[in-house]
Amino acid sequence: MSKANTDDHFLAQIQKTEAEAAKKLAKAKKKIAEGLTAYEQKLQKGLEAKLDKAREKAKDKLKSKQVDARASYESAIEEGDRSVKQLEKDAAGKVDKQIPLAQTYFLELLG
Repeated sequence: MSKANTDDHFLAQIQKTEAEAAKKLAKAKKKIAEGLTAYEQKLQKGLEAKLDKAREKAKDKLKSKQVDARASYESAIEEGDRSVKQLEKDAAGKVDKQIPLAQTYFLELLG
């Protein structure tokens, strides 16, 4: 073989190797991109699952707080009703005591 022919053959091998390397590099980049996409999707699903779980916990906690608030509200209303009844009873007793005194006072003024 002549030197020019050998150089051409060697150059062709280099070009062929470079082309194969470029193909392998493109394939590796594609595989990495697909892997990153899959990993990102996996993370997104995990995040959504955690978010759903947190929402459910928050809903349950809110329901519990609503039940507690409702019980406190009803207890306060009952206590208020008892206080009103006691005040009405006390006021009625005072009025009942004042009526005879007022009658006596006016009768003395007339008499």
